[in-house]
Amino acid sequence: MKDVFICDYIRTPIGRFSGTLSGGQAVDLAAMCIGIGQGISVALERV
Repeated sequence: MKDVFICDYIRTPIGRFSGTLSGGQAVDLAAMCIGIGQGISVALERV
């Protein structure tokens, strides 16, 4: 298995108008990813 890393993120202007993520903030999306990461056995220091 190859290691996968999120090095940076940007919020692109491309997407459906009033789509699923239109009301979301970048911080909320990051929190969701961190929450998912806490459900697996990976040390957060490695993320």
